[in-house]
Amino acid sequence: AGALGALGRAAEAYDLLLPLGRWARESASAALRHLWHGYWAMTLDNLGRLREALLAMEDSINHAGAGDLPLGELGMHASNVAVLYNKMGRSAQAVEASERAVRLLREDPQAKGLPLLATLTLARHLAEDARYAEAVALFEEVLGPIEASGAHTWVVVGQTWLATLWLRVGQPARAAQLLARVDGDMPASVRGA
Repeated sequence: AGALGALGRAAEAYDLLLPLGRWARESASAALRHLWHGYWAMTLDNLGRLREALLAMEDSINHAGAGDLPLGELGMHASNVAVLYNKMGRSAQAVEASERAVRLLREDPQAKGLPLLATLTLARHLAEDARYAEAVALFEEVLGPIEASGAHTWVVVGQTWLATLWLRVGQPARAAQLLARVDGDMPASVRGA
């Protein structure tokens, strides 16, 4: 189901997961319920069923907590919830969920570069919530370390989000400078971010 979703074949993922739902909810271990709800949430998100996806992601988080999973995994779920809130236009809730994600990921020594990426996402959500000064400060804080880590795609995504912020606050020259750095050979999904 996860692979089908990544390939843009959400309807097939839905058909694969649907018959497993009752088993996952009633008989599976907490860890397997967590996995099923997580994939179910991603599938519903890919189908544009955002409210249902949010409920499924919250169920996945609840089962993850019951299964005593690492803080990093809970942090990634919180980040996914934030993205769903942002897609729904609920920017204040997206910020709250992103802040939780950053806290959880920073507490997990196994999270490696994920706290930086979660902070980048938090910067985007702050910008969406019109908290521009906070967003700019976070973008400036994380873009350098992300670039130093070699995560070029995330640098481009972050620069694109920051350029969008500059456009919103009437700074098109700053936006143009950032966008001029975006590689033409980046995947369309990244260029469209």
